[in-house]
Amino acid sequence: MKAIIMAGGEGTRLRPITDRRPKPMTEIYSKPVLEYTVKKLVKLGITELSMTLRYLPDMIKDYFGAGERFGATIEYLTEKEPLGTAGGVRALRGFYGDEPVLIMSGDAVWDLDLTKLIRFHSESGAAATLALYEHNEPTEYGTVVLGENGRIRGFREKPSWDRVVTDRVNTGIYVLSKEAVDMIPDGESYDFGKELFPVLLAAGLDMRGLPMEGYWRDIGSPEAYRQCCMDVVSGKLSLEGAEPEERYPGSVTFGAKIGPGARLDKAVVMPGARIGAGAVLKSGTVVGEDAVIGDGAVLAENVRISARTRVRAGEIVTDDRGSFIKSVPEFYERGRMRGKYPSEIDAEVCLRIGRALGAMGRTGIGSCGGNAAFACADAVSAGARESGGAAFVTDDPFEASLRRTAERLDFAASVFVRESAGSLELSFFSQSGSPASDRLEREVAAAVRGKREASEGGKTGFPAIVRGTERQYLSESVRPRACDFFDLKVSVSGAGEENRTLKKVLALSGCRVTDRSAGIPDFTAAEGGFELSCVDEKGRRADSAHLAMIAGREADAAGAAAVTVLRMRREGKTLAELIDELPDYHREDVQLITGRPRAGLMREISERFSVEAAEESEPGLLLSELGAKLRVIPGRNEGELRITAEAESKSACDEAISALKSKLNL
Repeated sequence: MKAIIMAGGEGTRLRPITDRRPKPMTEIYSKPVLEYTVKKLVKLGITELSMTLRYLPDMIKDYFGAGERFGATIEYLTEKEPLGTAGGVRALRGFYGDEPVLIMSGDAVWDLDLTKLIRFHSESGAAATLALYEHNEPTEYGTVVLGENGRIRGFREKPSWDRVVTDRVNTGIYVLSKEAVDMIPDGESYDFGKELFPVLLAAGLDMRGLPMEGYWRDIGSPEAYRQCCMDVVSGKLSLEGAEPEERYPGSVTFGAKIGPGARLDKAVVMPGARIGAGAVLKSGTVVGEDAVIGDGAVLAENVRISARTRVRAGEIVTDDRGSFIKSVPEFYERGRMRGKYPSEIDAEVCLRIGRALGAMGRTGIGSCGGNAAFACADAVSAGARESGGAAFVTDDPFEASLRRTAERLDFAASVFVRESAGSLELSFFSQSGSPASDRLEREVAAAVRGKREASEGGKTGFPAIVRGTERQYLSESVRPRACDFFDLKVSVSGAGEENRTLKKVLALSGCRVTDRSAGIPDFTAAEGGFELSCVDEKGRRADSAHLAMIAGREADAAGAAAVTVLRMRREGKTLAELIDELPDYHREDVQLITGRPRAGLMREISERFSVEAAEESEPGLLLSELGAKLRVIPGRNEGELRITAEAESKSACDEAISALKSKLNL
């Protein structure tokens, strides 16, 4: 079998480790990552290799030549224009012909038995076979949902945590048969994970996944690189020819000069760098090749110093020295992203987000909470216009209001920026205010990581201000629009703009909004105005599911509240009476702290229970075999699961949750 190594990566997020070399040439104890891959393939008997190159291709060609000194023959394809992961493989059709071919990334470190993968592919007759690896942090990768005999049921590409259903990630190591390669367009940029594999699955071709044992790590960040080096030191990873050293436990310092009395804490110091006497490098610091850190200088946590940069003696450095992409925020739920300001989300990041949204068309933008939110909203507007899209900056005071405006004005994409306690939360909507699509999330995530290029001139979109959105929101929410019915007393105890608007909706619906007291129904809007809860006249709390049965499928809290009080008026009933008439129903929300990896638990649940798992648009897993309907979603923190149980009674919910915990030994 022949093999193709994709070695075109630049390694932007890995800087300054990759300041002077392409990512596959990143050195681990004096040898490039790509060399370890070539040697492992030769040891497996795979000696005919081809590499796809793009960034600094001559450095790779000069190092490996024709492959003689490694016991291989190596050909090269240098892409003048990016062809994507699959497009480059298609361009090499003449290299491997109609035979199955092994594909792999050149910038991952691995120690896997690929003979098992090749044999599994041959025996199954699959069109494509993917090597899978269990990873506790799967949101950075494409995840794969397996059925019986390793058949692939679905993919979730870089899912937000609420949509993680397995810890099995795509390693970028594949065996492809002729029928799979024939599905790749010739001469076009095409991607395996985003395009080819979903197409193969939709076409009904046999796709298999094989969970692999051994070692695999994508060195996509300085911390991942440091940990890989530490795994060599500890013996967890064996790399032929590597010569690990451990002068400074927990740090990587091979090829560097460290002065007497210097203190290093989980730092990475690249070859040729010099660290002065008594200098302090705190946890997460990275010093590039040939950089000089003066005597007694202090580098704060996570500071990165570019190659050939000089830090003066005694200087205290708290910010990066060089051009780097910041630590990036992630989607934690469908269409929702959170990050600290300005370390993770700032105007620069929002400018890139705006470019991605503007490329989709008319963009709606709202904000609340403070000057940081307003500044970032302005940056989104500027980016959208740079991409040629019209930017509509609205005065919507909260997320549900912007969704209504997006629906009314038919925005192609929208974002609401909310500032709170030093962080920003961005809520995204797709066409006409619909929930954020997978495409939108992928485009935004690529923009945040700096992987989406800025537009090159051309038409600039126009700016627009949309005012009066709250009045429009009120007019759409109030039912009836005008009345003189002021006998119904209600209260609203929640805070924020969504609850101030809720008070107005209830007042215009004919209610007398007063302070909270016993015997008066109390309403609260939450989750940006989308969720409504209440306490009825008897002091019982009812959640959004109860109120949905009263108000119907209203899109947000204000609409649900207006319909609820309208029913109370028309039927002459209290809220407690309406709730009493509902069918037996109970909902229980539980947060479990398990002490076990949440992604692995999700996979275990998907394999042991009858679940509805493969729909990427739905969060978590839905179970219905334990006497109640259970929705299980990974929490925001490691080891955390969020469980929502729905049944006829509290006892049934409790029993179902207990049964799940028992079967999982939690």
